[in-house]
Amino acid sequence: MNSKETDHQKRTPIISQSFQLFRRYGIRNITMDDISQKMGISNKTIYKYFHNKEDLLISCVEKGGDKFEMYIELSVAIRTPLSKSRRYSRLY
Repeated sequence: MNSKETDHQKRTPIISQSFQLFRRYGIRNITMDDISQKMGISNKTIYKYFHNKEDLLISCVEKGGDKFEMYIELSVAIRTPLSKSRRYSRLY
């Protein structure tokens, strides 16, 4: 296993957990400390893979990009708000 694969394996759970926290509590309400505490890792570990919160957030957006594109497509395809919410809830 090379260094890039190892970095990817370390970054992925941080991105996933951060994505969930940002979504649940809002970007401004979550700190790097919150993320590290929730994951049981040190801030130093997070900063090893991400320069700052903005860098981590960009990675989260990139990860969620596919879902975002799917939301846009569904919004266009589905006409009623109730139908939209049912569709969105199935994605999670």
